[in-house]
Amino acid sequence: MIDNLFATPSTYVQSIDWARGAATAYEMDRSFYGQSSFLDPRTKAASGPVDLPLDEILAAYDAAKPARRRANYIFHIAFGGSTLLARCFEEPGVCMAYKEPSLLHELAFALRPEWKLPAGVDAERVKDVVMALAQRTFHADEVPLIKPSDSCTPLVRPLLEMHPESRALLLYSPLEPFAVSMLQHANRREYLRRTVPRARSDLRAAGLGDLARGEVTDAVAVGMVWLSQMVHFRRLAADEQLPVRTLASSSLFAAPLRTLQSLATFFGLDYPAGYFEHEIAEGAFRRDSKNTGVGFSPEAKAAQKKQLRADLAPELDAARAWVSAHDPITSNTETLARSILA
Repeated sequence: MIDNLFATPSTYVQSIDWARGAATAYEMDRSFYGQSSFLDPRTKAASGPVDLPLDEILAAYDAAKPARRRANYIFHIAFGGSTLLARCFEEPGVCMAYKEPSLLHELAFALRPEWKLPAGVDAERVKDVVMALAQRTFHADEVPLIKPSDSCTPLVRPLLEMHPESRALLLYSPLEPFAVSMLQHANRREYLRRTVPRARSDLRAAGLGDLARGEVTDAVAVGMVWLSQMVHFRRLAADEQLPVRTLASSSLFAAPLRTLQSLATFFGLDYPAGYFEHEIAEGAFRRDSKNTGVGFSPEAKAAQKKQLRADLAPELDAARAWVSAHDPITSNTETLARSILA
């Protein structure tokens, strides 16, 4: 599996334990990348997992000396259509999509002050090896499209700085639709509670201090998680030197064709005539992006969200009040600067 590791994605390195000195890897072809909604422990693969010695991976990297590549990125704040977007752009010969590779999630935590790499492990070397693995394509002329997990906001600048032609979309939702998505299921509420330590870290990094110490309600948790991402997105969008554009999730569904065509232009990707029209009418827009064997109706989803807003009204009010009390500027942010649709 080490042979040609940095030349082809046929061996997918899902995770690296830098302290243990081993990686978890799978054998995959292109169809398995497409089937996998997430390239984390839920990865669908031809075979595996198997352990690969870290020293052999590093030796293969040193021998291959892979050049840094142009890549496009979709950074997002979760449950806003990012998996759908990645599926729309996946097309052999044009673009290869990586949907939430675990390696980037691990890298994002390693760069936070509270979660560090083992002593003696060089962060720049880790970044180079991780990104060399996350930017491989099956065809030389394909451009990798990487959709990191929502934990990866700290990576926006470091990854864009790796290649001058890389571009990033910041996909977001205003507080209310984000809170509705997060509070509608018990498993998402559990996710929220697990995410609070990360949110606290990112709020401190934004200069907002230690917020919501002690017990945190689900309403406060959703406010913390949203604010911890949106305060950074707002500042990133305001930096005219960064090659980023923004998109509200609602705009993706309100104007899908214009959105996809504008994003393809920004990403520098050329698709056949009628490609996106097909994705909207019969393709990715009509399938559940996380379970492609199930149909999806944007109209039915909108009706469901309307009912959920009424059911969750007290918690939505509490989340708004918490965010407004701690960051009034971001609290009032319904749209971010530098929209892809501007």
